[in-house]
Parts: sequence; structure tokens; C-alpha cells
Amino acid sequence: MNNRTQYVVDRTFQQRVALNLSVIVLFLPVVFLVNFYLAGMYALSHNPGTGNTPHDWGLVGDIVENQWMLIVAFVTVSLGIAFGLIFFYTHRIAGPIYRFRRLFDDVSEGRVGAQVHLRKGDCFENLASSVSRANATLAQSVSDLKTATAALTQKAESLNDPELREQIRVLQRVLDRYQVVSESAQQSEQAAPGAGSDPALQEP
Repeated sequence: MNNRTQYVVDRTFQQRVALNLSVIVLFLPVVFLVNFYLAGMYALSHNPGTGNTPHDWGLVGDIVENQWMLIVAFVTVSLGIAFGLIFFYTHRIAGPIYRFRRLFDDVSEGRVGAQVHLRKGDCFENLASSVSRANATLAQSVSDLKTATAALTQKAESLNDPELREQIRVLQRVLDRYQVVSESAQQSEQAAPGAGSDPALQEP
């Protein structure tokens, strides 16, 4: 048994997540420095005496003291932009998770065969393909079992075997819990007004 941890399991996905997170992490300090530079230039243009302050922490304190409202405004806008970027990125994760949850809820309620359709750029594309294939296989198995059960029902009637008929009825009751959802029915349901519980996660 191989107990070694495999850190790279989906190279494309992990590289994309690492790159996006790195951009977000680097964004804040860079923007903060740019904002402080702009505040300093503004301070120099409106307070010429600031330029005579020694270039040490005293200059920084002087700029903060005189332009603190401008710095707060810049930082607030920067945090707002950063929050927007993070929210947009997490939507690429939350959207697929929401769709997976809906599909698993459908399966638990007996509706099988639905496919997971993600938008371009969403995370978990490989997982969506695997889940869709698994659900399609389950739907095909349910259809085959229903067909076989119908044939067995006719055979039991011709044999006049009460015990066999009872066992087939039990099997039929189990299969009646499942409904195979066609692709067209799934698309119609998604296109219906009010489909889904979270409009923010619907297809654009």
C-alpha cells in the first residue's frame, strides 16, 4: 500500500487556483503602495513644505497626518476592489458546488440522468464530467432494470407464479422511486422562470 501523499492530483486546476490566489494576495500591497504614493504626491502639490521633511518615517507621518482622509478613501476603494475580485473568483467555485448539490439532491429524490453544465472558466470541470458520466450510467441502469422488470412481469403472468410476481412487485416499487431525466427536460427546467433557489448562481 502506497502511503505517500500525492500533492499534485489535478495540475491544471491547482495551478490556476494558485495563480489566482497569488494575484489577489499581491494586489493589496501593490495598490496600497500606489495609493500612498498618490497621497504623497497630492500632499507635495498642496503642501510644498512637506518636501523639506527628512525622507524617513517623519515624512510618512507628516503625509498621514495631513492626508489621512485621502489615504482612508484610497484604502477603502482598494479594499472594495479586492473584495469584488475575491467575490468574483469564489463565484467560480461556489457556482459548480451549487450545481453539484442540486444534482445530488435530485438523485436523492429519485431523479437521475441530469448533467452538470458549467460555464467557461468555472472550477471543477473534470469533476463535473465524472459526475455527469456517473449519473448517466445510473440512469441507463435504471432504464435497463425497468425494461427487464416489465419482461419479468409478463413472464410471471404466463407462469402463474404468485411468489415470483410478489418479488417482481417489490422490485417494481423500488424502481418506481426513480425517474430518468432527459437532457431536453433538464434544459427546460433550467430555463423556466424562478428555476433554482439562488438567482446569483444561475447561468448568465
